[in-house]
Amino acid sequence: MVAVKGRQCIVLSTKSNGVQYNRRLNFRLSLDVQGTLKGQKIIVHDLSSTGISFYVRKENRKTIGTEVNIKFVADYDEMAVQGQIVREMEEEERYLYGCSIKPNTVIDTFLAEEQRRRLMKSRGR
Repeated sequence: MVAVKGRQCIVLSTKSNGVQYNRRLNFRLSLDVQGTLKGQKIIVHDLSSTGISFYVRKENRKTIGTEVNIKFVADYDEMAVQGQIVREMEEEERYLYGCSIKPNTVIDTFLAEEQRRRLMKSRGR
């Protein structure tokens, strides 16, 4: 056990190189764009076809299990998702919430196009 930024963590070691593992098995797009939730300003942290995460200030704490309707702009298009808060993580000045979202073809199309664009960009290097 070690403390990392004040949190207790377990240290593992391996003889081979470690790799990052996506436990959700979905493309996850980092956004960090401004959005709204019931008229409150939030920061949409990331998005996948099954979930979204967002930050709120400490004074705007939410409750796990709450239904949410989040709006934000990505790639010059207004997006909207509906979901439910499933996890909360406290940080120094804010909370990070993770939500499961309802299936949304607009979000799926946006993510597919963004994933394709990034793949083409990485091949061009």
